[in-house]
Amino acid sequence: MATIFIPTALRQYTDGQEEISVPGGTIDSTLAQLTAQYPDLHKQIYSDNGKLRNFVNVYLNDEDV
Repeated sequence: MATIFIPTALRQYTDGQEEISVPGGTIDSTLAQLTAQYPDLHKQIYSDNGKLRNFVNVYLNDEDV
């Protein structure tokens, strides 16, 4: 299980949730689970070509990956 912290600007797409726990063994699968649960968030964090937008920071155990 992974815990994802949602920045204030994106909480409107997660029903106001500050943090969300989703299953996932990799970063890709975790983000896929998150955006499956909150589809409106997908277009906010992914570009049209399916890549994470530049402003999205992903941290794993406090390390920027």
